Amino acid sequence: MKASSWKFESIFCFLISQSYLSVHCRWHHRRDHAIEGSPSGGYAPVFVKCPPNFSVRIAAVPSAYMSEGEKKYISQRSAQSLPLWKSYLSRANLTNFDVDQFLNVQPVAGETVPNIALAVSGGGIRALLGGAGTLSALDDRNSAAVDAGTGGILQLANYITGLSGSSWLIGSWATSNFPTFTELNQTVWDLTVPAGVTSWDSIKEYPKAVKRAKKKHRAGFPSSLVDVESYIISKHLINDTHHGTSVLFSTIKNTTGYRNRTAPFPILLSTSRYKGVSNIDYDTPIYEFNPEEFGVTHPTLKAFIPMEYLGTHLVAGKPTGEHTCVNGFDNAGFVITASSNVLSQPGATNVDFFSLKSLIKTTYDKLTKHILDEAIIPNPFYLLGLGLGRSSGYPDQTEPELYLADGGWGGEVVPFWPLLQAERKIDTIIAIDYESDSDSMFKGGYTEGMGLYRTYLKSQRLDYENISFPKLIPEPKNFSKNGLNKKPSFFGCYEPKTPLIVYLPNYYVVANTRMATLKTEYTAKEINGFFRNSFAITAQTKSEYMVDDNLSDDLRLLFDRAGPIGQFKWKTCLACAMISRQLYRNNIDFTSQCKQCFDYYCA
Repeated sequence: MKASSWKFESIFCFLISQSYLSVHCRWHHRRDHAIEGSPSGGYAPVFVKCPPNFSVRIAAVPSAYMSEGEKKYISQRSAQSLPLWKSYLSRANLTNFDVDQFLNVQPVAGETVPNIALAVSGGGIRALLGGAGTLSALDDRNSAAVDAGTGGILQLANYITGLSGSSWLIGSWATSNFPTFTELNQTVWDLTVPAGVTSWDSIKEYPKAVKRAKKKHRAGFPSSLVDVESYIISKHLINDTHHGTSVLFSTIKNTTGYRNRTAPFPILLSTSRYKGVSNIDYDTPIYEFNPEEFGVTHPTLKAFIPMEYLGTHLVAGKPTGEHTCVNGFDNAGFVITASSNVLSQPGATNVDFFSLKSLIKTTYDKLTKHILDEAIIPNPFYLLGLGLGRSSGYPDQTEPELYLADGGWGGEVVPFWPLLQAERKIDTIIAIDYESDSDSMFKGGYTEGMGLYRTYLKSQRLDYENISFPKLIPEPKNFSKNGLNKKPSFFGCYEPKTPLIVYLPNYYVVANTRMATLKTEYTAKEINGFFRNSFAITAQTKSEYMVDDNLSDDLRLLFDRAGPIGQFKWKTCLACAMISRQLYRNNIDFTSQCKQCFDYYCA
């Protein structure tokens, strides 16, 4: 390439990277590498001496629910939020509302300033790309988002949760030190054809992946197909020259973004199968991974251990010996894959299109006799939460090992659960829903609100009466009938004891984003389509840089159109949703403007 054309392309890519768009450029910004921290120098964990008085932290009372590290993170992030709130609210065109007076407080999230959270659904790479485009449209580093009035919300959010496909997004983002999402796509992810996760280039890596899993097994730790798959996932998502072999989830704490509290507190979710084979239902425990801790939140047990000691087998909350604690089990790729473990879906590994099991089964059978499909973790909560039987206590109480499955397999595909714990004091949850309610992971589709509805049903059960969630969420057939799957909506507007849900579903505006959950290879055009479409949904506007290529759409896709965007005073109404719970706490009536907003958007 001539020097002049190289210079032109570099300038062009720089300008585009400042917008919401995600073009594929041949030059890259040098992003921060993920931080390596494995004590073995590789993938295998090691046994270490336990700290004095080491034990499971049981949250027996609400005030003990959050770890000291999480409390400190949220407190310090809130302390620096007032200028961010002022900048955001000043652009929202609020009338009869005194921003300075509203912010004349000592900032405490959920008490004197709003406590905002983001929940990004599962849905394979569709969720990764759609979630990335949505978050970019909420990012004040994106000038187009700032102009649209939605930029800055990412900086105001204190929490972000993910599972399944969105765990790829959040895990990759956090281990890369929270860059812009266009930078993440351009410099870290490797999703384009022919470099997808089922491409020949990836398949050739499986012998190396099996060899790495064997080392973990030989070191005395349980291994499964997830350890193999995590190698491939890390190659595409972890910004590390060694495929994330030594990158730990706990080392997110060492990134400058985490230390400076510049990003939301990240949480990934998994669920479990009893003995690796049971069905998943409303009572199945949900496990969370965050940079500080691994834990379970269930009506019968709320318990946590430090993330860096994941893999330690404890009995009744105590170590079994002085040198039985474990470090290095929390490999970032392993944690991400445990949350996104599509292989645990019955039948998923029996389909030729996704034939990972068939590729390595012969080799893998020599490695271990364990269940193939689950992420296996020594149970730190063994013999805790005891009842009179499995049906009356913590469901995994008698299991020495946890068999963790994809966090969305229970149907709660939007990861609300950690954000509904009253101790976290969440006011508003922006729910980004890229699930497909199709009956097959091999078919494309849009959401019909099933994840929202499943969480509502769970909140109505007697065992979960302490969980506050908006009432009267429509079942999917009525959800779609009422058009809630093709526009932004608010849920719980006048229920001050529940978080208000700002619901952003995936629907067709300017590009097709209904790809199959198991589609693993994307063209640059398809990736750009996700960024364009999710920006239009989130900002309810088209940027001047958008090119709507209708001529390339077939008739079936055109029938998916939701109609025009530019919903009623969107940026103003979104701000009303952001501050509504704080207005309740301050005993301030909603302005007539915010009442109009709620009349329009509240489902």
